[in-house]
Amino acid sequence: MNPTTRNALPPDASSIPRTKDRGARSGHDVSPADGRLLSVVVARSEAELRPWAEQWERLAAEAVEPNVFYEPWMLLPALCHLRAGCDLRTLLLLASDPLVPSREPELCGVIPLQYRRLRGLGTTICRLWKYSHCFLCTPLLRADVAGKCLDTLFDWLRTDREGGAVMQFDEVSGEGPFHQALVDCLFERQSLRFVTDTHTRALLRCDTDAEAYLRSALSGEGRRAHARRLRRLGDAGNVSIAPLEPDGDVVEWVTQFLELEAAGWKGKLGTALACTDADRAFLNEVIAGAFSRARLLALAIRLDGRCVAQRIGFMAGAGSFSFKTAFAEEFARYSPGALMEIENIRRVHCFPQIRWMDSCTRPDNALINRLWSHRRTIQSVAVATGRPPGGLAVSTMPLLRWLNRVARQPGV
Repeated sequence: MNPTTRNALPPDASSIPRTKDRGARSGHDVSPADGRLLSVVVARSEAELRPWAEQWERLAAEAVEPNVFYEPWMLLPALCHLRAGCDLRTLLLLASDPLVPSREPELCGVIPLQYRRLRGLGTTICRLWKYSHCFLCTPLLRADVAGKCLDTLFDWLRTDREGGAVMQFDEVSGEGPFHQALVDCLFERQSLRFVTDTHTRALLRCDTDAEAYLRSALSGEGRRAHARRLRRLGDAGNVSIAPLEPDGDVVEWVTQFLELEAAGWKGKLGTALACTDADRAFLNEVIAGAFSRARLLALAIRLDGRCVAQRIGFMAGAGSFSFKTAFAEEFARYSPGALMEIENIRRVHCFPQIRWMDSCTRPDNALINRLWSHRRTIQSVAVATGRPPGGLAVSTMPLLRWLNRVARQPGV
């Protein structure tokens, strides 16, 4: 029996269908440990997802791995402002109790998908949606049923008319509980897959306190150099370094950030957030959402009251994520980026619940790599779902990569 699919509706136990495990391969129900059944609901718009926001927030707090980029206060503004014609679906994985049909189903997974049609092969590729300001695509899955959620996802991809022949897990965790659940699921299903990319990026693991961390991350000369830069900046005026407090003016803070970023090289290239209405609206909604939930890590360096550097990050349970940084380029000689990162390390250590921060940077970011001594693995994996010609598409990926590499070599 194939997994059942419906369009997104407000939570109502009477509207939730059942799904089967592995379709025709085994015929067993996909059930969480308590005997409930998993089903798939498809949402095509931000409006269809809003009724699920409360459950979605609870899911994010209990997910196998945190990911702020797929939480409702981040993903809903992205769907509203950043989809730019993308063919998108968001899958909601729901657990319902067959013995108590009146019980409200529980949201166990949120998986935003982007569809791309391969005309040459006559098939569809589904990939986790990586919008323009998304730095991690690990889906939100309940920790106690993460493996079952992945199994249900692959059954749906293979059998539903809206599924696809290839599923691409781009920019997901390459280690930890989600990675383990994915590896176990693919091994059990004997799925054909190809790792298209693996890299590491800087990770901050909190020490006993900020000064202990800085002593381990920076040499004595490095710490003295930081102190000299801060003193030199102080010679130019009155320096203050402070976070956005819970009673602060978040609208003014965001306005200052947008102006600061637009005045620099991003503004000249047209890539600053203030350069488009969509990016500006997205940032305003995201910062307001994080601020109202006490999840915002906003830090600013001011000189005589003027912002010369600002930094945005977000908290997520025991972790946190960097997001955006901006600084006034006329103060580049004081290394405001380095000053801000060291102050961010101190700020993160002020929260006892935070154990780590994901830099969300490129692997070759020299400044962050120097200050943040740990790394996390990020991986992209293409998986054949069992629907033709997914196996052929995944099988040819290594050959196509080799041919592209050869074609780029000089003299070829």
